[in-house]
Amino acid sequence: MSVSATIIGAKELQLKLDRYNSLVDGRGLRWISTEVGKKTKKELLDTAKQDVGSDAYMSGWRRPPRKRVRVRAGFDFRSDGVIEFKPKPNGIWKVLEEGRDSGISRRRATRGRVYGRTTGKQTWSRAWASINPRVPGWVAKANSELLKNSWKGI
Repeated sequence: MSVSATIIGAKELQLKLDRYNSLVDGRGLRWISTEVGKKTKKELLDTAKQDVGSDAYMSGWRRPPRKRVRVRAGFDFRSDGVIEFKPKPNGIWKVLEEGRDSGISRRRATRGRVYGRTTGKQTWSRAWASINPRVPGWVAKANSELLKNSWKGI
C-alpha cells in the first residue's frame, strides 16, 4: 500500500519562501540594516542631547564662519548587513567621551580664548551600552516586517 500526501498550497508557500530568501540575500538585508541604523542613530543623538542640551549644539563652540557646532551621527554601509557608525564631528564626540585638557586657543593674538579642563561624560560608551542589548530586537522586528511584506502579493 502506497501513501502519498499533497500539501494544499505547497506551491504558493514555496513561492513565498523563495521571495523571502531573495529579499534577505541583498535588498532585504540592506533594508534591515538601514532600519537598525536609523534607530541606533536616534539613540546616539538622544544620549548626546542628555549631555549637551535638547538642541544638540555645543554652546560656546564656534567655527570660523560663525556657525554653531552641532552634535551629529551617521552610518555607512560596509557590505550587506554590515554598517559602520560615525560620530560627526569626531572632535566633539571625543570631548564628550574623554574630556579635554586646559589650554589657550591657537589664535591667542586675535582672540586669546582660554578654555578650561573638562571631564568626559562617556557619551559614546553610555549610548552603546544602551543600544547593544536592544539591537537583536530591532533586527527581529525588521526581519518580521520583511517576512510580512514578502508574504503579500503572491
